[in-house]
Amino acid sequence: MARTRYLLGLGLLLLTFPQPGFTQAIGGFTQPNGEGAITGGVIEVTDADSYDVRKLELGRGQTADIIVYLSSLGDLVEKYLVILRRATDNKRVRTLLSDKHGRVKFADIPPGEYRIYVSRRVKEDGDMSTVKIGDVRLYVSPPKFVR
Repeated sequence: MARTRYLLGLGLLLLTFPQPGFTQAIGGFTQPNGEGAITGGVIEVTDADSYDVRKLELGRGQTADIIVYLSSLGDLVEKYLVILRRATDNKRVRTLLSDKHGRVKFADIPPGEYRIYVSRRVKEDGDMSTVKIGDVRLYVSPPKFVR
């Protein structure tokens, strides 16, 4: 009985602390130390209006596709500028126009922290449009094959 408790405690200890030769990296990755280390990253996207945050862990050399879905209260969602900016320095990364369904796809975005903005329009009656960011989804970009 005491031996079982000892082994169970040892197992929990091994689960709690990283194995020798491994380190804990930002974003929760466990990676080997030294040459040839596996490096990954996290992509974090914040909706500039609602401050909703989406995160996706990426492996070594992976990028993400960010798909933005616009929503509105009756206004058309086509041809709105959707802007992707780095959160650290507010530098514009890409700007795209939404399609007729209010979708935008930012492809092959590297790990980092980003914010998404949608441009506002003034309608003919002088009111602001109700178009806003409805949803943001993150996917690992498909691998690219080099010939």
